[in-house]
Amino acid sequence: GYATLPGHREALDGGAIEEGYLVLNIPAGPLEELMAKFDQEVALWCPLSGDPVLMLHTQARRNFHAADL
Repeated sequence: GYATLPGHREALDGGAIEEGYLVLNIPAGPLEELMAKFDQEVALWCPLSGDPVLMLHTQARRNFHAADL
């Protein structure tokens, strides 16, 4: 139910192009749900006020914190 714009990412090493979307006006909670549903490791979330936030998939956060111990 969110407005989207199509996009893609090209690998610097010549790897495969990855399709993606810019999702407009999405709160952080639903964004995390979409990340889990589509198995996305990271997303850049830009709140209406404040600085952009690099969000990690919940499993990536667990792995990151476990590596710090």
